[in-house]
Amino acid sequence: MASRKSQVTIFIIAGLVMFMIAGLLLYLGSSVQTRKEALYSDSSPVTRYVSECVKRAAEQGMDKASTQSGYIFASQNGPTSDYYSTSYEGKLYVTRGMLKIPFAVGERGYSLQSRQDIERQTEQYINRAIMNNCIDFGSFQRQYTVIAASGPETNVTITDKEIFTHMKMPVEITELSTGSNYKISDFSASKATPIGEVHHAAEIIAGEISIRQKLGSFDAENPNIPGNINGVSAAHEEVRQGSRVTGIILTLEKSGARFTFAIENTRQAG
Repeated sequence: MASRKSQVTIFIIAGLVMFMIAGLLLYLGSSVQTRKEALYSDSSPVTRYVSECVKRAAEQGMDKASTQSGYIFASQNGPTSDYYSTSYEGKLYVTRGMLKIPFAVGERGYSLQSRQDIERQTEQYINRAIMNNCIDFGSFQRQYTVIAASGPETNVTITDKEIFTHMKMPVEITELSTGSNYKISDFSASKATPIGEVHHAAEIIAGEISIRQKLGSFDAENPNIPGNINGVSAAHEEVRQGSRVTGIILTLEKSGARFTFAIENTRQAG
């Protein structure tokens, strides 16, 4: 009897040991796979490729917004309706080369894009640029099968010293040589730039001019623009249609970051 009890005890102990070993192996395997996926996500050529696309699209979008009073037009992958009729020139916008620069202050009031507005404009630009002309997963077809489960959702944050971009886009990657499968969904990029400070200086100037326009004391031919605000330099140029000054273009700059916007000459607005 004692022998049978001993055998049962041994079987129970052996079963517990095998159960614990199996659990340990499962845990270690899961842990290794998790670490492997995390490492792969950080170092994957696909991750680097998409992150570079995000960075490039963010810089392009910000360049467009910062030269057009904070707007990005629909023809440029942005959310703002284009001015297709030239009859609006001198009334809603002025031109510089191929650029159409909307009046940030004018007969129709103050409309300089806020920092948050510019973030939203740039986010939509990035989403469209990523899908339309940035990402081509076909370049990885010899190494991986890459499938994007859905389109991108982007968040842009502008601070005084930096532009930070985070994009969520679920991507499933299968490594052809091993059959390993990985999923990545978060991509980010950042750029050190004082564009936030430059834009804040633009808000100060545009606000002051808006008040002067309401008082009837703003003259586009003698605009009296501050030459420097907290290290941000300002320069302006007249825009004419024939002999008529329709407005001025202001360009603010600090450490390579620039923001350009237009002011309507309301004294001669028709």
